[in-house]
Amino acid sequence: MRLVSPNAVNKWQNPLQWVNQKWGVLTKALKTEKAVLASALRKSWKKAVVIGIPKPGKPRDFPASYRPINLLSILGKLFDKTLKTRLSEYLRDPPDDLIVEVEKLIEVNKMAID
Repeated sequence: MRLVSPNAVNKWQNPLQWVNQKWGVLTKALKTEKAVLASALRKSWKKAVVIGIPKPGKPRDFPASYRPINLLSILGKLFDKTLKTRLSEYLRDPPDDLIVEVEKLIEVNKMAID
């Protein structure tokens, strides 16, 4: 899924126009990020269970004979992969200075809330 086509971005000369047009998407993403980071569920997604897999040809009565494997939550892996994919698609070809303009808008928004 591509949120913005290159033609849609190129029709505006000013990156701030593009940010203003997409502000709803950005604020929704920021609110979602804040909710996810504050969530206890997110912490449980990052907990791992460590199990030992025996190494072939090694005696099983020594701890050094086992290879530790971390088993992570499928939800956590799925969330991380989805977030990475969507952000990569969204920011693949941003207009010049988009990140700087977004940071400025976020700072202004923080000051307005405080």
